[in-house]
Amino acid sequence: MSAALPPWSWAGPRLEPALRGIAWPSQALAAAAADPERAIARVRFSPFSHVLLALDHGAHRSFVTRAHLQVWGVSAQVALAQACAGVVPAEGLEAHPLGWRLRGDNAVSQLVLPGFLRAFRDQCGEEVVAAAPLTDLLVIAPASRALALLDYARAAWEQGAVPVVAYLFADGADGVTLWRPSAEHPAARAQADAILRTARRAYREQTDAVEASYDVRFAPLGLLTDDAGALLSVAACTQGVDAWLPLAELVVLHPSEGAALWVRLTDLVAVLGDAVAQVEDLAPERLRLRRWPTSDEWRSLAARAVPERSGG
Repeated sequence: MSAALPPWSWAGPRLEPALRGIAWPSQALAAAAADPERAIARVRFSPFSHVLLALDHGAHRSFVTRAHLQVWGVSAQVALAQACAGVVPAEGLEAHPLGWRLRGDNAVSQLVLPGFLRAFRDQCGEEVVAAAPLTDLLVIAPASRALALLDYARAAWEQGAVPVVAYLFADGADGVTLWRPSAEHPAARAQADAILRTARRAYREQTDAVEASYDVRFAPLGLLTDDAGALLSVAACTQGVDAWLPLAELVVLHPSEGAALWVRLTDLVAVLGDAVAQVEDLAPERLRLRRWPTSDEWRSLAARAVPERSGG
């Protein structure tokens, strides 16, 4: 396989960053489950998004795999730095009712470039946020219009063919990062809900792509609405059923006998310790319950239990 791969001297100048949703492309996830060397190299960018490395062959593009990096003797981070160094800032920004818009193939990947959002912040005189709902759509707006931008992003993200994320980004000390508004910000709840919607879709796409490759059930990520109207993430685990759990806020434990127990994931990990293990090499991440809680552990969890939730 390595003999067919291009050398670093040729490939390095032809690399381009490609910001994508974490479960894209689904066919690559399935291929990697069968052959880890075919796994696409990825660098985490934000919750449920990652940067892939596209290799421009002229007539077509391909994605860099772990096998490429091994042959080249470079890390994914080094390759990404090389890819960003060769990118020319996109032209074609146009006015948008909320701020600025960029359309075109791989438009969202401009967010990966160092200092990209800083120029917009300096231009409008306040913090700016960016929506990257689709690979070919990037919208930038003042943070004061974040709530309207989240509504716009959600509509595009739900309808688009190649969705990225439903939430917003902002400029941080080390480059573009997840936007973290204060709790008092009018868009704070909408941003948190957008992260959870992105998570649910990512886990669903992961399940569709790779669950059949494993002799285990991939538990879905569910969303419930709390008393204040905000979304909560939840996953369920049944005694005797081998299932890999998504990273949810709440876990519902269904024993073979008796009532179910609702607990926070953090409490489950605290009580069971290394009996809750991360599944290696899965994106998005999942956890495996190595064994069912003992009687003493069940009592400890019951003491920390939260009320049963309903709704969605």
